[in-house]
Amino acid sequence: MTRPSSDVIGRRLDDRFVVVNLRTNHIYELNETASVLWELLEAQTDPAQLAPAIVERFDVESDTAQRDVDHTLRVLTDAGLVTA
Repeated sequence: MTRPSSDVIGRRLDDRFVVVNLRTNHIYELNETASVLWELLEAQTDPAQLAPAIVERFDVESDTAQRDVDHTLRVLTDAGLVTA
């Protein structure tokens, strides 16, 4: 299951999350969609439910949501913010 790395802390600021990789001291500001995805990951949401949750929250087609979720997870993983 994909979840936030133990070396990362995140805080909600208004409608976005700011996350800090404590290992690298890099700070990331997530956009609204990535912030929702981050909350879902923190809640240990089943990976198969991530795209449907984005569809429910935003006005987006299922295929688009799945591509966006996959892309965002790759970016977050590459940055060391989440682990599989």
